[in-house]
Amino acid sequence: DLKPLDELGPKARGLAGRGVELVLGGHPLSCLDGVDFVVVSPGVRKDIGLLDEARRRRIPVLGELDLAYMLAPRPVCAVTGTNGKGTTVYLAAHLLEEAGMRCVVAGNDTDRVLIEAMLSEPPDVLVVAELSSYQLEGTSEFRAAASCVLNVKPEHADHHASFEEYASAKGRLVELTAPDGVAVLNADDPVVAGFARRARCEVWWFSASGREGAHARAERGPCNIKNASV
Repeated sequence: DLKPLDELGPKARGLAGRGVELVLGGHPLSCLDGVDFVVVSPGVRKDIGLLDEARRRRIPVLGELDLAYMLAPRPVCAVTGTNGKGTTVYLAAHLLEEAGMRCVVAGNDTDRVLIEAMLSEPPDVLVVAELSSYQLEGTSEFRAAASCVLNVKPEHADHHASFEEYASAKGRLVELTAPDGVAVLNADDPVVAGFARRARCEVWWFSASGREGAHARAERGPCNIKNASV
């Protein structure tokens, strides 16, 4: 960490007391000596010097998603988007439970860290994950059994170099969906619709504007659901 120990919280200080080696106050390149891979915390910029040096040395650079999936490969239903992903993961978990499936919500802005849920839950429990662009950028090993991208609007300009970079990180989830899985995409959002070209799996569409051809769509008139059976 760039901060010294006295500026970090008690949990970080507790690590030192448990025998964990802490490298603080900077990112010396010597901390790469003898390591097998580097795990990057979500929110750390991918272009910092330490990570550039790791790649130059051909040391794999992994994110939380990759590490979790390497340690505990299991079905994950993953949701991302600029707005609405928190609501969507809890709604999806509720619907899955009503259908008789055991599931838990984890990830990004939820009450549970994703890697902890993937490691500790029984194999028959489906993890419904809220994923941010920070978690998705640079991820390569993780695979989602099902994914959903809600929308992509300008955000996190302090972290991503451009909107295109931010959008590409969101679209990474489609590429990371297993070939025998399904990606659910918003037909009304042109950026999200473009992600279909990156899919290696089946794509299902939803539309709030009633777009023809969408697997689920809203239409004006009496309350009913069109083409929503799955």
